[in-house]
Amino acid sequence: AEPSIECVDPSKQSQCTCTCTNGIVFSQTLSLDASTIPSDGTCQADRDRCLKRQQQLNTEIEEEREQCAAQLNEATQTHIQREKELLEKQHELRTQLKLHQPPTWTYHGCYIDNLSRAIGGNGFSLDTHLTVDNCKRLCRGSKYAAMQYGTHCLCGNKFRFPVTKVSDSECNVNCAGN
Repeated sequence: AEPSIECVDPSKQSQCTCTCTNGIVFSQTLSLDASTIPSDGTCQADRDRCLKRQQQLNTEIEEEREQCAAQLNEATQTHIQREKELLEKQHELRTQLKLHQPPTWTYHGCYIDNLSRAIGGNGFSLDTHLTVDNCKRLCRGSKYAAMQYGTHCLCGNKFRFPVTKVSDSECNVNCAGN
């Protein structure tokens, strides 16, 4: 909507009304004295000032919008970067945690070997307080953990020779620590 200026002469009392696009209305009763009646040039100058001020305010509003958009974009980029850093840190910590968590062991059954020890490799422990959990901890990093005679814990990553699987009832010696 364009600003409008309308000068009317109801019942010989002249009045000039200026309505800006923002809805503000300026009214002024005009004197019949020719020296005090604003000229068309004065009205046009007032109209031009009103339009200029409106353009100036529109420019300021647009500059504020652009500034707010830039600040929002910067804040968004900062948050995205921080989220990326935190996700990387979370991944790193989970990886570190896996190194310190005990492995998940699966029971494979009861086997018979000979004095040569079927599981070879990483270790052997004689522990008079042996428990299943203690043997698992001792064998961390190995593929297999085996217990024998209730006091022996064997660790290794492979079987050195074939073994015979037997009924679980044949593995009936309790661990010394239980």
